[in-house]
Amino acid sequence: MAILAALVLGPVGFFVFGVGAAIWMDSVYGSNSGGTEMESFILFGPAGGLAGILLGIGLVLRFRSGRAGWGKGLMIGAGSLAGLAVLVLTVLALAHTR
Repeated sequence: MAILAALVLGPVGFFVFGVGAAIWMDSVYGSNSGGTEMESFILFGPAGGLAGILLGIGLVLRFRSGRAGWGKGLMIGAGSLAGLAVLVLTVLALAHTR
């Protein structure tokens, strides 16, 4: 069950983070024939994929076993990774000089 959850939430997290970063960077930097969007999709997509995998496994472990151990730790790790990726994306957007 944990493997299935990781296989489902990993690509979903990759796609959501990648598209979100592409839209955000396009609004900040402007379109450069799709180059800005593709670069931000490739740079931030893997962070979302890893966060999705951690979240999927953590949710299954948390709700299948009933105890807080590894499941809670993995969910905290997924949230921390997602927050760190959003923080890096924000710093890149604010550091842009026009």
